[in-house]
Amino acid sequence: MAATVALGSTSVSQQKPKQKKTEAEIKSGLVVNFCRYLDWSPLPKSETTFEIHIVGKDPLGKAIDELYEKRKVDKHDVAISRFGSWSALAEPHRVRALDCQLLIVAESDPKIVSEILGAIGRRQIVTVGFIPTFLHLGGDIEVFIQENKVRFDVAHDHLKLKGVKVSSKLLKSAERNPASGPRPKEGPR
Repeated sequence: MAATVALGSTSVSQQKPKQKKTEAEIKSGLVVNFCRYLDWSPLPKSETTFEIHIVGKDPLGKAIDELYEKRKVDKHDVAISRFGSWSALAEPHRVRALDCQLLIVAESDPKIVSEILGAIGRRQIVTVGFIPTFLHLGGDIEVFIQENKVRFDVAHDHLKLKGVKVSSKLLKSAERNPASGPRPKEGPR
């Protein structure tokens, strides 16, 4: 696997010789860079934690934990929480799962993904997903593999409606997923 972006730790040229990064490490590096190139202003007070939550089967594992051990997002410590399958979560846990700045939607069933994205609406939660229809379902960032490389697409209009600013560097690195068809025109529900 190789990343197509040079937004920090995802560039293949930065790897140590003879050490191939795993797909989980590359995807985790992308998540780190998404946080660097998105602006959630105003974030809560500096003493609060930047929350990254994962719903569904965790595709990143310890790779994302290791990357965020000593990193901050906009001077905020980072906490990563995993919630398992959305359909197995009781209502109070669903509410807690959506109490974050970045939500990794690791569900593969489009109906469940739609339900999660519908529950978020226009709240200032950036969603990252791994299924080919993620942007069409109302997601914000779709991560996919094409030509043996990890790539991503950004629904800039969705993020704009939520009040999240996207750096031009991130937009320039985004690529359309051919499996998704044309980019959706409407914002989140």
